[in-house]
Amino acid sequence: MRGTTVQRGVRFLSTLSDSSKDRFLLVEYSALREEIVKRIELEYQLIYLSLATFGVICGLGLPARLSLVILLYPLFAAFLAVGWVNSDHSIQCIANYIKSQIEVKFGEDETGWEHHFEHQRSNGLSALSVGGTFIGTSLVAILVGISLAHLDATEILLLVLSGASLVFSLILLLWYFSKRQNSARTDPKQRQNGAIEQPGIVSLRKTGTQKN
Repeated sequence: MRGTTVQRGVRFLSTLSDSSKDRFLLVEYSALREEIVKRIELEYQLIYLSLATFGVICGLGLPARLSLVILLYPLFAAFLAVGWVNSDHSIQCIANYIKSQIEVKFGEDETGWEHHFEHQRSNGLSALSVGGTFIGTSLVAILVGISLAHLDATEILLLVLSGASLVFSLILLLWYFSKRQNSARTDPKQRQNGAIEQPGIVSLRKTGTQKN
């Protein structure tokens, strides 16, 4: 189904004139940039929600010494971490498409924001801030919950689930940021070798060359 859609898109582009193709790519570029902005806003909202929820749970649980309430937070944070990773992965996919399929058609010498910004994605500040939010607050919640718990059967079960959620979030973020960093390192080599181009675009370029 996906391959059929791509083939139809390639046939559609091949029927357009050069000026129409340029307008099509510019409209597509604008739509994709809007999608990136919306997903960035979603990521900040997830982080704010995580911090706000942590504050509310601690504010309610500490005075009343409700360890069960506090130990629920790591489970909630794990779901937020999954949502953040999913959104950021979509951003990376869109950015790579813009870089490899749109920007290369409108300039030389790697012009365009995505080409300029690709090396910045490999820095550790994003990993530190996201990890500190989801992992750090979950760890604090577990430690506070242990200090307040009486360790009955229910609290022990919830403690195990909270610990498992913390480990899951840690592994997920380590895997994702490692994958993103490796992608940032290999993209320039792939671009130089021409491996980053999609088959449909390559065939379209070949068709245009033969016509000329």
